Amino acid sequence: VTFSSGTNAFSVMDRIQGSMESVDTPPPAMPQRGKLYVDTYVKVYYYPEEDIMNWIHDNHTSYRLNHSLALITCCVGCRRGWQSRTLVGMKRQVKALYDNILTES
Repeated sequence: VTFSSGTNAFSVMDRIQGSMESVDTPPPAMPQRGKLYVDTYVKVYYYPEEDIMNWIHDNHTSYRLNHSLALITCCVGCRRGWQSRTLVGMKRQVKALYDNILTES
């Protein structure tokens, strides 16, 4: 991903304080809100769809449903189109994941 200024998105992410140690795996989420919470969320945006879904599954108790759906919508919607079957399917999976939390409580 390259910004209109010609800057590569990954080089910008590397400059952010607390940058990831490895670009290969999404970082674990921290339950505290604040800079780290947002920083992690933004970094996950740049991962492939499968990794994003794995991250949401692993961290859904730390992030709200709306945050997870927005992440899927922005990432997949931008890459595949707003009405793609992949986007619709992924949103259903995320909603089901959060629905399971409600039924277990």
